Amino acid sequence: MGQRFQMIENKEGSIKVYHSQWLWGDYAIRRIGTAVRNFIEYNKEGHRAFEEYLKGSFYGKPNDMNSVRRYFGDEDYNDNKILAEGRKQRKFKDAISELDNNDGYFYIEVDRDNKIKGYCFLRRDSNFKPLTSEEYLKEEYRQKGFSKEQEEEFKLGRETFKELNLIEIPEKIYNKE
Repeated sequence: MGQRFQMIENKEGSIKVYHSQWLWGDYAIRRIGTAVRNFIEYNKEGHRAFEEYLKGSFYGKPNDMNSVRRYFGDEDYNDNKILAEGRKQRKFKDAISELDNNDGYFYIEVDRDNKIKGYCFLRRDSNFKPLTSEEYLKEEYRQKGFSKEQEEEFKLGRETFKELNLIEIPEKIYNKE
């Protein structure tokens, strides 16, 4: 059990889903904010995938409980097939609502040149209305007892999200077989 959270990357219609245990509120802003900030700052040539930055923002933090992994075992960057479940198209909200989640979702769109188009946080209880990081945090309680380093990472995460566009989630998932 525990806190369950998914991060969904959409690169030109190809979807990848990641899962994190014990991720919510401050932790989500810190971890995902670090991944996004590093992706923007260090991936100017577009050689590395967002996934690499996402993993890097979670690993090597022994004092934090959260971790990240691919939700599905598909290594071909085609979670669309699994989410569409044999149908040519399916409502995006319906597909992600079936994921094992109780603390929200993070959705990010990246173009073919690895530039971020925008992001949003999502919650089932708000009918998947796109939320800014600040709106997402309003629904979460702030943790206490963070170290100075963790508090700084949280502030940088908040600043990073303020610089990005809020976007809508797609209406449908297309099975890209």
